[in-house]
Amino acid sequence: MSKNTAINQLKETLIKIEGAYAPSTIRAYKADFLEFINYCDNHQQEALPANPIILAKFIADVTNSGRSSASIRRLVCGISSIHRLNRYQDPTKDPDVILEMRRMHRKLGRSSKQAGGINADILEKLLLATDNSIRGMRDRALLLVAYDTLCRRSELVSLQVKDVKINIKNGIETSSILLRKSKTDQDSTGK
Repeated sequence: MSKNTAINQLKETLIKIEGAYAPSTIRAYKADFLEFINYCDNHQQEALPANPIILAKFIADVTNSGRSSASIRRLVCGISSIHRLNRYQDPTKDPDVILEMRRMHRKLGRSSKQAGGINADILEKLLLATDNSIRGMRDRALLLVAYDTLCRRSELVSLQVKDVKINIKNGIETSSILLRKSKTDQDSTGK
């Protein structure tokens, strides 16, 4: 399969999964698999279906390129998914690929950097950076809700006024929000 054929098959696959996967996942699959297609093209190999030996060599090359182990795991996961979605045998299950992944983990480790959270000092600075316009009030409300609920960005932007409930019990006022969909609730059952 030529490079152009592999790219076309990738495009068809991405169209097929549109709406079933998050847009960020689709972007990652596209970028990662295009990188693999280019690697295979430079080594006169086919990307779809991939030869596990070539995939193992690809993993070894990206391990030495300065990428993190989390980035490489994502890349390999994308290659696996594109193969499975096209009903090809998954080359990531091959013993040589598994060994190369183990080698990569031993070299780079498995730790990943967690994004820093917003603490009270950072929240205060962010709140001070807003003005008294409608947009500023909206931004303050979003910052405060985000801080109090630990919601993800995608959860915050999907909130509606009707999702906020004020509860009064025994003279104590509390509030709750309905998350219609989240990263951990892809089927929108709500919580």
